[in-house]
Amino acid sequence: MTSQQKINRLNELEHFLEALEQYHGYISMHKRKGLTSKEKTEAIKLRDALLEDVGRFGGLIIELAGKDEVTIDVWLMALKLPYSSSTIDALLRCVALTRMAIGKFKSDIEQGIRDEQGNQTKKPEKKTQQKYSTEVLVQLFDSMQFHPEIAKASRKLFKDGHYTDAIFRAFTVVNNFVKAKTGLDIDGKALMSRVFRVENPLIKLNELKTQSEKDEQEGFMFLFMGAMVGIRNPKAHDNIIQRNPLRTLEYLALASMLMRRAE
Repeated sequence: MTSQQKINRLNELEHFLEALEQYHGYISMHKRKGLTSKEKTEAIKLRDALLEDVGRFGGLIIELAGKDEVTIDVWLMALKLPYSSSTIDALLRCVALTRMAIGKFKSDIEQGIRDEQGNQTKKPEKKTQQKYSTEVLVQLFDSMQFHPEIAKASRKLFKDGHYTDAIFRAFTVVNNFVKAKTGLDIDGKALMSRVFRVENPLIKLNELKTQSEKDEQEGFMFLFMGAMVGIRNPKAHDNIIQRNPLRTLEYLALASMLMRRAE
């Protein structure tokens, strides 16, 4: 087993991908305007070659792509005659699987965990979460320039490592701000649905004159509703623990953005 052998197998997979994409081009052309007799001959010849290569690469590609629910039948559908919309859908899926597999194979080669046939030689090492000092994390927090009310509610909690509480407090601030601004005595999803709806909203995010403006209003209504149902409520009721400081910053950034739009 040599590095060159692994590179050769990788090259074979890349050539297989090129052939799949070329065959997809023929089928798409056939659906749009038909093929000339020469193009039909070339397409059939390419299909026959792909059928042979599926026997060599099909199972390996599915394994590398990590798609346990996919079976070898997807290749047979992709190369089935006559052409149909199902053929195109299956072929596009095979192209996507092959791209994923090539990326995984490259990674595995670099880590030395596959041989030239694509068989695992050792288990991939588990990635450990990178550790950051409190000072660095606080610097990251401050550099995000969150809305002042979001920063006020969550900074100390974040600094002390209470990431779940920091997220919950941030979205509670958003909820309470909208509630106070509108004077409604409802909460969470129901509040956001009433306040940001397109018809007679209590908080307008734009002039609501064009369809794009109405779409923006509706889209943000769903963002506000989703933030309450999918982020704030689970953090409050289900004891979901957030241990990743960087993911926490992403949540806080969303809360800050919603706060600024509501303002």
